[in-house]
Amino acid sequence: MSFVSIDSVLDCLQSQEKWAQGRLWRKIFRYWEQAVGDLVAPHTRPTGLQRRILQVAVSSPVWAQTLSFQRRSILQKLNQLIEEDLIVDIHFSTARWEKINSDRKITKVLMPTDNIIPTTPQEALDRCRSVVQQHKNKHRCPRCGAPAAAWEIARWRLCQHCAVQLFFAHRR
Repeated sequence: MSFVSIDSVLDCLQSQEKWAQGRLWRKIFRYWEQAVGDLVAPHTRPTGLQRRILQVAVSSPVWAQTLSFQRRSILQKLNQLIEEDLIVDIHFSTARWEKINSDRKITKVLMPTDNIIPTTPQEALDRCRSVVQQHKNKHRCPRCGAPAAAWEIARWRLCQHCAVQLFFAHRR
């Protein structure tokens, strides 16, 4: 009995019909960024393929709507890149975005109309200053004045630390 390389074993397995879906899925992932472009790709993520319809999670409803209008051209590019016409439509939704990107936080969702790259160093500096001013003291606890997450203030009208002290003081 002779040994066979792992590559040849994998090639043999992947050539079987039941592995066709996996091959297609790998091709979709490999060519997705090329199909949608560098600016759109960070805000999208293919999540599934059901009945030849590609499911794609997007970061915001604006992206979902914008890409829905462009889905035919994206579909055509993607089918050309994967060299098969196995995908018949694309569905964009925000439903699974948070779950998929829980490890990869995007602080500001860029809209398709945003001018992403500043044209001059002064413009970059001005943008930075305006963002810092917008976020400075934006969410502070009214009780202790400490910085707090927006959801803490919205839920308890206090930071988490003050809320625990206030609401659970009777348990001590």
